[in-house]
Amino acid sequence: SSDAANRREDERISVNMPATLIHNGNSQPAICLDLSCVGARVRSDLRLAPGTPVTLRLSGLPDLAGAILRDGPEASIRFGWDAAAAPPVLVELIRGKRAA
Repeated sequence: SSDAANRREDERISVNMPATLIHNGNSQPAICLDLSCVGARVRSDLRLAPGTPVTLRLSGLPDLAGAILRDGPEASIRFGWDAAAAPPVLVELIRGKRAA
């Protein structure tokens, strides 16, 4: 069912790992609080309007390009792909953490 597919797509894992947010070529330290195949929630001092393009950089993963979905001290980022097109290394990380 599409509900089950949506749950899988949106399933997030808690990571609490150091990250870097990149906006207009400027890097800002952040903490990635949780991660899914299609987005992330990050804590940072950067305040950006919803829709603003950003790149999330996490150790061991390719740069994750997306846009701010919700701003605030804990911003939500939506990546620029759907779950089926997520980078395989990201999918493996999430599956591995979920299984742990």
